Amino acid sequence: IQSTDGTNIKGPLKYLRKNTLAITIVPRQQSKEWKQSHSVTSSTIQATIESSSLNKVESTTTTTTICGSSCLNQSWIDSSGVIAFWQFENSFEDSTNVYNGTSSSQAPTFVQGYVGQAASFNASLKTSIYTSFIPLNNISFTVDAWIKQNAEPNPTDYSIVGLCPSSTTDNCLHINIRSKKYYFAFYSDDLQSVTTASLNQWTHVAFVFYASTRKQMIYINGVLDQSRTASSVLKASSGNFTIGTNLRVRTPNNSFQGYIDQLSINGRVKSSCEILEIATLSGHFKFDVASPLSDSGPNSITSIASNYLIISGHKNQAISFSGASTSYYQVSNVASFGTTNQSFSISFWIQPQIL
Repeated sequence: IQSTDGTNIKGPLKYLRKNTLAITIVPRQQSKEWKQSHSVTSSTIQATIESSSLNKVESTTTTTTICGSSCLNQSWIDSSGVIAFWQFENSFEDSTNVYNGTSSSQAPTFVQGYVGQAASFNASLKTSIYTSFIPLNNISFTVDAWIKQNAEPNPTDYSIVGLCPSSTTDNCLHINIRSKKYYFAFYSDDLQSVTTASLNQWTHVAFVFYASTRKQMIYINGVLDQSRTASSVLKASSGNFTIGTNLRVRTPNNSFQGYIDQLSINGRVKSSCEILEIATLSGHFKFDVASPLSDSGPNSITSIASNYLIISGHKNQAISFSGASTSYYQVSNVASFGTTNQSFSISFWIQPQIL
């Protein structure tokens, strides 16, 4: 990572992650103490760590804290309860290999997504994906995804997912954008967001249902937007699960227009902290021995590195650079960093050896 005057970091570095808290550390003399550094800006960058020498690290704070202390100091990513997960990496396959998708006669295409590739839906061509029945009836569940609507050709509705065997109360799941609002609906038992859906902007949406209390919740970019108590659990017990369309609601003009990525269905309630982390954490790089270059965040971002060592760090291990121009760690395809006017922060522990 380069400082604002163009010089580079030399020495060990521990943790690289997106955060919601901005702190600036400006070293003014030679030091080999571990220091925590958070750099925040709103420009477009490629996340690259290189090494040479370090004079200073500066930043401009453009973000605010949006969560309480209960969500800090630990990871909330939890792989349990996954029913289906479509990453849309040039295929409609479900990562569990149970609910692999079949496209409509006009198949969605693939484009650069929030993470890797995404499925691109065209409402005019009525592109969509179908799977076999997914049993969401009578249980708690969470549906979440990154979406990017890019036009509004339909009268009102843009379906994200659906499970609708019958147009009767509580027998038709339809999760969609309706009249510029997000909808989490069981049919005549519906929740509408307060926030207006954005065009041409990646947005993380999560739709959570807690069966024991019948509570419906909509989260937008990690923050609870609206909730209500439904009259019943979802009762739909048959039919195809659909992505990008719904078989009965506002047909035939309900197809999604835009991109869907990282679509996940879990048979449990994802906590508010977990949803916040999925929506706001781009990458978390621990540099620990077991898998030193791996991303332990929600997106599993790929990386490359050259001429480095894994040494004892501030917590467990750290990555150390030699000072040569060929000594670096690099990640790419970080969509949150490549979004115009999108605030972000980078935080890490450093131990400079030469200043």
